[in-house]
Amino acid sequence: MASKIDTSTQNALAALHDILAVLPLAGKTRSAQGADAAAAAADTDIVLRSIDTLLNIAHALKEQALLGAVRRGSPLEEAPPTMGARALLGEDVQNVYNEVNTLLERVSGPHN
Repeated sequence: MASKIDTSTQNALAALHDILAVLPLAGKTRSAQGADAAAAAADTDIVLRSIDTLLNIAHALKEQALLGAVRRGSPLEEAPPTMGARALLGEDVQNVYNEVNTLLERVSGPHN
């Protein structure tokens, strides 16, 4: 049985994958440059807030899957996202993406 995932969930998961890939790089780059303690603390705060947001998104995805399992009798079938989950996925993924891009620009120049 193949699971079906709607486009917004696929986009959220792709964004999460990208964010998780960059967070360790951002910390290592800042450390390697020997930045002052205040800048390092600000970067750490952005990373920690990003991780917190990732946890919230993961929780929303889990709730979405559970709702689908209850409604359809199977967690493998597509679960229509609730308005709350859709808003969380779209807005929070964009916020984390923006914060991580800001961090990376400060650390090593503009990124797309």
